[in-house]
Amino acid sequence: DRLLQVEGIRHALATGWYEDCLFMSVRTRGRKQNAGRILHGLIQEPGLGGAGGHPQMAGARVPMEGKSERSRMDLRRKIITQLLTAFGVDARHFQRIMTKSSAPKNGESKRKNKNKDPERKKDKVEKSDKPEKAEKKKAKSKAPPREASS
Repeated sequence: DRLLQVEGIRHALATGWYEDCLFMSVRTRGRKQNAGRILHGLIQEPGLGGAGGHPQMAGARVPMEGKSERSRMDLRRKIITQLLTAFGVDARHFQRIMTKSSAPKNGESKRKNKNKDPERKKDKVEKSDKPEKAEKKKAKSKAPPREASS
């Protein structure tokens, strides 16, 4: 929703992966196209997943269980290309504002894996390019909580 407030942006698309599913969220300022109908036509009608929405906002969920990472990324790219075409956007003028991330491999969720690995956070601190900062962080995290004084 916030992206549509930026001058020159007429459409916004966000995609993300969670538990073997691709999630999509579309927002538009355009009055000529109906985001809900477009996404429904691209996702639900061909049986790829569930989708729906309203003229200026829509969402979709595309199950990807059993598909290879390459198949997942190819399908995502195909859907995005079709969506851009439906909104009358030339793919050459499409601007990505965040870096591309790969799809999680079959059966895993990136979010779950990050949270379940306690060593991951520890490694980040220890691999700091400023050792004194890393040591301060370690000491601070081990310090007992301070009591309030009156």
